[in-house]
Amino acid sequence: MDFTAYKNRNLIDAHAHLTDSRFDGKREEIIESFFENGIKAVIEAGADLISSRDGAKLSKEHNNIFFTAGIHPEYADGYSDKDLCEIKKIAENKKCLAIGEIGLDYHYDGADRLKQEKLFKSQLEIAKELKLPVVIHLREAASDMLNIVKDMKSYFHSGALFHCFSQSTEYMKELLRINEEFCFSYGGAVTFKNAESRREVLKKTPIENLLLETDCPYMTPHPFRGETNEPKFINITADKINELFGYSTDKITTANAERFYGIKY
Repeated sequence: MDFTAYKNRNLIDAHAHLTDSRFDGKREEIIESFFENGIKAVIEAGADLISSRDGAKLSKEHNNIFFTAGIHPEYADGYSDKDLCEIKKIAENKKCLAIGEIGLDYHYDGADRLKQEKLFKSQLEIAKELKLPVVIHLREAASDMLNIVKDMKSYFHSGALFHCFSQSTEYMKELLRINEEFCFSYGGAVTFKNAESRREVLKKTPIENLLLETDCPYMTPHPFRGETNEPKFINITADKINELFGYSTDKITTANAERFYGIKY
């Protein structure tokens, strides 16, 4: 497929992992092709100290890459207070636009829920202190997440993005009752043949709260499943979203990402 047909689209990939080792040897080529493939900017998501440091480095080397810094809940067993201090220091970089991805993930057996909650709350405190929004990872922990958001709603004044959103419409509405400016990003999963329920939630997402993402190298959209995901595939997701809404959402989702992250080029 020739993605250069999307050259003037100017989409923003709101959540990517370009520092992943799967891009070694081709990372610069991919980044250099952003403009030709309709990509205006990419937000590189931190998941631990290493990826947060690497995101800072990558963003320094490229004007159209920004980053987030944070520790993913799957690393809740191994972090230290020193790690949190370093995350805060990294996040003071002017190209760090949010704390994330942070949150709760109860998918795997043995997940220490108390440690995840402590890590999540500690990073919410960093975000509040630095007046940064947060990018939230939520997997099979909907009830606990909602309770934390309700109890700590003052910590979300700079905004929150629920990335790769996969909850119900009612859950989304409950979050919006807490803060009407919460945002939700969708990626390649909305193109999967068995994802009709997710598409139904997407269609009911307020357009002013909608962002696009790839979560690359994961979640490659149909019909490219099985390949390594990369930012150019966001065009496939955007096409599906435009089909579902019945009009082009391209300029709106780009403006939403710029507003949420406070992007300054």
